[in-house]
Amino acid sequence: MGRFDKDRSITFIPPDGVFELCSYRISENINLPFKVVPIFQEMPEQCKIELSVRVKAIYEATNFATNVVVKIPVSPNTGQVRIFSSGSGKAKYKPEEQIIDWRFKKFQGESESLLTADVQLLPLKESKAWIKPPI
Repeated sequence: MGRFDKDRSITFIPPDGVFELCSYRISENINLPFKVVPIFQEMPEQCKIELSVRVKAIYEATNFATNVVVKIPVSPNTGQVRIFSSGSGKAKYKPEEQIIDWRFKKFQGESESLLTADVQLLPLKESKAWIKPPI
């Protein structure tokens, strides 16, 4: 710790095998690479949700992100999902994970893509509010 206090460097002798050196979390001055704008429109009388998710790259147009995955959660009582447009990328419903999995091989900076879908819900005996997990 003396060397860390003096010149802010960390030295250590690594153990054999796999290990975690450190983990951290920051909460200020965060520049995220993407902006995600979800719009969920619930239609209880028709037992469905219309959703629209827009993803915008917030980095320079000369840069590309590869193998981008957007996981959009759906309600546990989802019966069927119809994906109308996904702009670029490929989207498919994965019922075992209760998500719409939207994948991009390459996402150019300063571009955006839009996915729209209809989520048909199975009727429930008790009406229970669905708390949407993060995308």
